Amino acid sequence: MAVLHANYLVARESGQGAVSYTFAPGVPFEINAVKFHIPNGNGGVSENFTITADSPNGWKYDTLYLSQDMLTTQHIVWIPDQPIPFQSDEIIVIEYANTNNYFYGLEIFYRETD
Repeated sequence: MAVLHANYLVARESGQGAVSYTFAPGVPFEINAVKFHIPNGNGGVSENFTITADSPNGWKYDTLYLSQDMLTTQHIVWIPDQPIPFQSDEIIVIEYANTNNYFYGLEIFYRETD
């Protein structure tokens, strides 16, 4: 679900357990920020939370934008130095094993571009 928030669209996902979220709005877009929160404490296990661009041109062009060990982390706010543009056929993949099966909340702040 995307909602308008201060000139940004926000895609939200929440759940419990493993995170394997695919963000693909199907139009040209730019990523402005990603927020991830585990409300009941830090991850507690040495597992990485990752944000990756899955290129339509194959795995050689995939780009890892963030890899954060969640062992002692409860909140992530990732704001790139400048918005990152993507084509309509590019996909953002956000993953975290979440072995402890904690609840989580994920928000992606983005804008559609021409």
